[in-house]
Amino acid sequence: MAKTIAASLIWSCLLAGLSQPLDAQRADRSPRFEVASIRPSPRAEPNRFGFPVMSRFRIEPGGRLTASQITLRELAWRAYDVQPFQMSGGAEWVGEDRFELAAKAEDGFAGGADDIRAMLQSLLADRFGLVIRAESMEMPVYALVLARRDGKLGEQLHPSKTDCAAVRARRTRGQPSQATDDPDCNLAMTLEGPTMTARFVGETMAGIARLLTGPDTQRVVIDETGLAGTFDGALAFTPAPLPGFPPLPGSDNGTSIFTALQEQFGLRLRSDRAMVNVLTIVSAQKPIE
Repeated sequence: MAKTIAASLIWSCLLAGLSQPLDAQRADRSPRFEVASIRPSPRAEPNRFGFPVMSRFRIEPGGRLTASQITLRELAWRAYDVQPFQMSGGAEWVGEDRFELAAKAEDGFAGGADDIRAMLQSLLADRFGLVIRAESMEMPVYALVLARRDGKLGEQLHPSKTDCAAVRARRTRGQPSQATDDPDCNLAMTLEGPTMTARFVGETMAGIARLLTGPDTQRVVIDETGLAGTFDGALAFTPAPLPGFPPLPGSDNGTSIFTALQEQFGLRLRSDRAMVNVLTIVSAQKPIE
């Protein structure tokens, strides 16, 4: 059975070179949820395969945020919109103790995922006393470049006729869609057997690079294609196994994301080094209800 996961394509830029803590003083000037509840998760039932506990994190319509069986470390990297490999520090419990979270913005909320993340940052500062230090350091990265000398793109990637920037702007302002068939303009990922397919519409090359920054690359990906405009695409590949989980059945002969990019999109990832935003958990305490 196909499992569909919707994920926002919006990327929050952290300030490069920032070294001071992002503490409660900054959070005092940030938007907040109208109501929020955080409590310890009930003990997860062991499964017969010995797999790790899976967390759940959802940004829902109307400014709602729910999370289950989630650690403070995961809440932090989701709040600051970075990958786990861009975050370090914190006591042992930060990555082990699990929590249930439910939060809601005030009535009439018409913001987007960036606004929800800003409110989550404030919530973590208020309830956990979370202090984060952001800085930049040189790290290995991947540069997204054209794979073919003639610059021709692959069959699964082509220029878009959809203005997703306008669609997202209308949604942020709370305006109704101009058409009942307005595109979703979000990343959609389906898993069938060992194959994951990532579909998107109206995405820039910089946005595609952000999508590729994740578990399968384990590096920040930077757009160096030089291509302007927006694109529609569908990339089919075999995802890397999650930590603690075995590879998907049939994945031995699968297509890696690196190969899929070249064959389907006409793009490739070139190893490079660049300054990358990284976060350190300076301090935190068990949540205050």
